[in-house]
Amino acid sequence: MSEQENPDQTRSARETAAVVTTQTTPAPSGYRATAQKAQETALNAYRVARMVLLVLIGFVLALFVFRNWEDVPFDYVFGSASLPLAVVMLLFTGLGLVLGMLLYWFLARRTPR
Repeated sequence: MSEQENPDQTRSARETAAVVTTQTTPAPSGYRATAQKAQETALNAYRVARMVLLVLIGFVLALFVFRNWEDVPFDYVFGSASLPLAVVMLLFTGLGLVLGMLLYWFLARRTPR
């Protein structure tokens, strides 16, 4: 076949050859180092922000416990006790968190992926 008989086929072959021979230029080495440094800086900022948030939550939690230390009657199925209000509230908050996480875990396993 000559080029005049089927011009589409020869043009396609030339375009394919041009794409195959074209090479992408590698990124400069300074760019990679800068991107990596930026990623490390962002990761460090995230760690600092997380630590500050945890310290604030700990401070508020400690303040909560000290402000609610009076004893309250706690009746359960097999008896009763007198516990500080903060302990009772933290106990049930923790129980609610555990039950919520278990429910989320079971529902996430049930859904098809």
